Parts: sequence; C-alpha cells; structure tokens
Amino acid sequence: MKTNICIFLFSILLINTASGQVFDLPPSMPMDLQRPLDSETRNRQRQASNLEMRGQYEDALHLYLTLNDAHPDYLPFYDGVIRAFIATAKYSEGLAWTDSLRQGLLLKTEPDVLTVAEREQLGNLIVDSGRFLGKIDRRDEALERWETLYDLPHVTSSAFYRLFSAMIDIRYPEGLEDMIARARKTTRQPTLLGASLANFFAQRGQIESAVKEWLNLLELQPRQDESIKRTILGLPDDEITRQQVESALKKFKNRSGVRLQVTEILGEFYFRSRDWEKAYQQVREADLLQEGSGAALIGFAENLLAEGESTLAVEVLADLEELHPQAAQSTRAMLVKARNLEAMQAYAAADSLFSILTSMPLLRSAHGQTALLFQARLRLEKLYQPEAARDLLEDALKKIPRMQNPGEVMLLVGDTYLAERNLPKAQETYLEAAGGRFDRQAEFTARALVNAGLVDYYAGNFDAAMERLKEASARSPNGLLTNNALDLQEMLRTNRADSLSLELFAQAELEERLGDTALSESLYLNLSNVAASEDLIERAILNAARLELKSGDTEAALLRLIDFVERYPRSLRATEILLQIGDLYLTRLSDSAEAAKYYEKILIDYPDALQAEQAREKLRELEHPQT
Repeated sequence: MKTNICIFLFSILLINTASGQVFDLPPSMPMDLQRPLDSETRNRQRQASNLEMRGQYEDALHLYLTLNDAHPDYLPFYDGVIRAFIATAKYSEGLAWTDSLRQGLLLKTEPDVLTVAEREQLGNLIVDSGRFLGKIDRRDEALERWETLYDLPHVTSSAFYRLFSAMIDIRYPEGLEDMIARARKTTRQPTLLGASLANFFAQRGQIESAVKEWLNLLELQPRQDESIKRTILGLPDDEITRQQVESALKKFKNRSGVRLQVTEILGEFYFRSRDWEKAYQQVREADLLQEGSGAALIGFAENLLAEGESTLAVEVLADLEELHPQAAQSTRAMLVKARNLEAMQAYAAADSLFSILTSMPLLRSAHGQTALLFQARLRLEKLYQPEAARDLLEDALKKIPRMQNPGEVMLLVGDTYLAERNLPKAQETYLEAAGGRFDRQAEFTARALVNAGLVDYYAGNFDAAMERLKEASARSPNGLLTNNALDLQEMLRTNRADSLSLELFAQAELEERLGDTALSESLYLNLSNVAASEDLIERAILNAARLELKSGDTEAALLRLIDFVERYPRSLRATEILLQIGDLYLTRLSDSAEAAKYYEKILIDYPDALQAEQAREKLRELEHPQT
C-alpha cells in the first residue's frame, strides 16, 4: 500500500488554467504491485493507456472497468476508470459506479475496522463520488459527501490531495482553505500531507505557499533536507517565482528548527542569481550557525571558483584564514587555494602548493589524490612539462597502489606521451587503461578506447580510428559516446575519400591540442583553400575563427564568420553561426544594432530553424531591455 500512496502523490496531472480543465490522474503505466501483474494484464493495461492517449475514451473506459473488476486493489486501474468517465462526460454513470463500490465496501464492515488499503479505497470513493456530484451541479450534495471524509478513521493524506484537486475541478476554490485547515487536524500523516500540499500549490502557481509547505516538511523531516533544497532551488527561474521563493525563505529564517537549512537555501538561491554579496552574507550566517567550522566558507570559495570568480574566491579564502586559521590549513582548503592560484595564472605558486598536498601522507587522502590530477594537468597543460607530470603520476601509482582513481591517472600518463608526440607510447598507455587493470567500468573503458582512436586519427590511420570508435560505442553502457567522439566519427565517415585533406585537418587538431595555436590556425586556413570536401572547408573556417576569438581578435573572427554564412547560406551550420555573430556584436563590441541585424536574418531567411526562437527572444530583449 505504501507503493500505491507514493505512486498517487507523484502522478497527478497539472491544472490547465488556460482551458479551465483539471486533470487529476495521468494515464496509467505498467508498474509492479506487491503481487506482480501477469503478462496478459500488463498488455491489456498498455492497450487501455494507448486508447486513452489516442482519445478513444469509450473503449478505454470499457477496458479499465474490466481491469478494475479483476484487480480492485490496483489504484492505476481505478484511476483510469475515473479519468475515462470524466473524459466521456458520463458523470451520472460515474457517480452510480463509485456509489455502488462505496456501499459494497461499507456493507462488509464498519469504517473503524477497515484495513489501511480499504480506508484509502473508501477515501478515494468518497472524493470521486463528490466530484461527479459537483459535475452535475449538485454542489451541496458534493460538500456533504466530502464532509464524511473527516469522519473516516486514520484517513491518509492521499485522499485529501485528491479532494483538493476535485474542489478545483468543480470550481469550488473558495472552500479550499477551510478544507486544508481541517485536513491538517484530521490526518495522521502530516509529512505526506505536506508533500501533497506543496506539489498541489506549486502546480497552481502558488509558489510561496508551496515553499512554506516544503519548509514545514523540512522541520518534520530534517533528514530530507538535501531533497527539499533541490526541489525548492529547482523551481522555475522567472522573476515572479524568484520573488515568491525569496519571500517565503526570509519568513522562515526565524524558525529555529530550520534556520540553518533555510539560510543555506537562501545562499544558494542568491548564488544562482549571481548576487555574490547577498549569497556571501548568507554563507557567513550559516558559518556562525555551524559554530564556526569554516566549511561554509570553503564551500562558497569552491563554488566561486567553479563560476570563474577567482578574485572573489581570494577574498573568501582571506576571511577563512582570519576567522578559522585551523580550517584554512585543511587539505580541502589548501586544494581550493591551489586551484585558485592556477585560475589566476600563478602557476609556480599553485604547483608548490599542490606539491604539499601530493606528498606523503596527504597523498593518501581524497583531497590529496584530487590534487594529484590537478597538479599533473597543470604541469602538462600550463607549465608544458609532460615528463615532470608523468613522473608525478607514476610515482603516485607506486606509492598508493589502491588509489581511488587509477584509471584517470593512466589516461593522464597517456596524455603526457601525446604531448611529447610519442604516439605509439600514448596508444599503448590508453589501450593498457582500456584493458581493465586500472578501472573495470564500461564507461571508463569506452573513454580510453576513444583516446586510442584519437591517436590513430592523429597518425592518419583513419580506418583504425573508426574501428576504435565503434568498439568504444559497443563498450559504452548505453551505446553512446561523447559529442566530440560522435563528431569525429561523422567527420571520418563523411570525408574518408579526401584522405589528404583529412590528414591535414588531423595535424591541425593535434597542433591545437599541443598548444601551437598559431601553426594550427595556419593549417586550418590553408586547408580551407585546398580541401575538396565542403564539410572540411566549413570545419576549417570555423575552427580558424574560433582560434581568432580565443586569441582576442574579435574583428578578424567576425569577418571570417560573416564570409562563411555568405559563402555557405545552405550550410546546416549557418543559423548557428548567425546567432554567434549576433552574440559577438552584442557582447564583445556592444553593437546592438548590428547584432539585431543578424538575429533578424535568422527569422527572415531561416524561420523554421532551431535557433529561430532564440533569435526572437534576443530581439525582444533588445527592444525591451528592462523587461
């Protein structure tokens, strides 16, 4: 029965305020019971659901009635009958059906000795018979019927949730507040009622009331704090919703039982809006409520670093040093400091601090092993010291044979050989990682094989690269690869006939990966003039423009992109590039008039493109910047 209650709480449909319709119950889908349905019943359930989704409600009603007769305790079949009666406007028939079931149930025994399942069934019948009465304009009788729900012993919250939706369905919202108040006094399951009400209010757009219910629930169920936090922070990010969420959170900060959790939610709420100052105020308050452990400040610095706000992170770390000198010396705090130094391009200082974390015994800690990966990448990608990075990684593998992520370490070792242009050794290392000695997860094996395929590609062994990628796809748990790997597969498949141009493209990509962007850009530009494949020409032009943007030459990149859309107006990439051109004019050159020209071009020349709605939205923002 617990399964049925949970299924019901999460399976009501939204109120459609535009059409005035209310749908309380979704089409039933096959699900397990305490006694699983047999295969024939499951097939008939799928058939009923399909009939319903196709609008064949009469046929769906007949089938749901048959299924409910055979399985009267299975809630999805009962819900299907109720939906079908409403969809066919057979309200009197629905009333007669629910009344007959209710009377049959009460003939068996008195309400106070009903089982839990029978009480829930009786509650549903009371609510739905009242719903049908309201549908045939017998509202007073409906209210009288619903009054009996409060006399039902040990009634569950799911019946009340159903009641609230039924009241909206028969256009009786004025009685809702009183019904909710009475339900709170009656139900023996306040947490389930709170969850029901929160979802009910959220679906009606009463966000402040929904948040209050979730916070009440948080007070009753403090162990659910992470789930409730995610739910509140996952609400729509529009201005009206934000205002209601903020208002409700502020009102609850005076409740001592949830003050810390509400403060943390407010901090994340402001952080999501990039209001760093307000977010930090909440973090400082949470730090005090946690009796000054410093964990809140360290977490905030980590989050700032993830957002690229390294300067602000420095200020937070300075406060940490002053307020919690002991916490500032923890491995977690030291890791944040080292990463922040790297973000601020203080590479030598970052390397020195990483070295402390990767020395014994700190290397045995989780933060020490995370620092190992960061330090190796720093030496490889920023300090251009592949051998030093490899020595660090291989030494760590010897010292800590049971490292938490040995597979990631081996992939980085392969990258160091690639940086030295030692393609055979890089290939050998990636394949060793894929062999399962360091990580047996299928997802990791697929990644290692993709890396090995890239080496084949860089070496001009295109058939071998395709085979590696196919094997990686077969090894992947879901059969899918990353977007980059899929793009490489497509490029190899499309351009295999133009092998000379493909070799030049692979060389350009390798040089870019190894840091020689000037040579890479030159190779792309040369390729755009000599390639026979239009796909490779397009890719070369766009990659050259991307490198120009990366180097800060916005005007050169814009000219190249504009030339691209003029030369290739039928390219599948054209609308995406037009959107990018508009964004560059707007964000880098602050030229809103020129940006609007390219957004409008998408709407005029490519009205059915995926980017058309984005272009339309950007034009609205340009026309009404304050809204």
